[in-house]
Amino acid sequence: MKRLCSVVAALLYSAAMAGAQSPEQLEQQLQELKQQYAETTRLMEQRIATLEQQIAAQRAAASAATKENTVSLAELVAEAEKSTSPAHSDQVGAKFQGTVSSEPTYDLRS
Repeated sequence: MKRLCSVVAALLYSAAMAGAQSPEQLEQQLQELKQQYAETTRLMEQRIATLEQQIAAQRAAASAATKENTVSLAELVAEAEKSTSPAHSDQVGAKFQGTVSSEPTYDLRS
């Protein structure tokens, strides 16, 4: 950004001094300004490309993390089938029928 400002300042300065300079000097200044412009443009394009690569890398990392933390529907169904399999059926039904964890208490208020 500083470089762009210096190019603009040089343009303004050269425009102010244009009336007092010879055509050869003006041509030389023009060529210098074109070179500065080309260099500044090249630097900005490099910066933009670098930032675009960083953004792409961050998006790819975020996408990979999301995929890593995602469970497929098939895995969920398999897990659900495992937890409801007949191997665990002895934990319900007659085994727990009639069993009370503690004596019931009654609050009779009159």
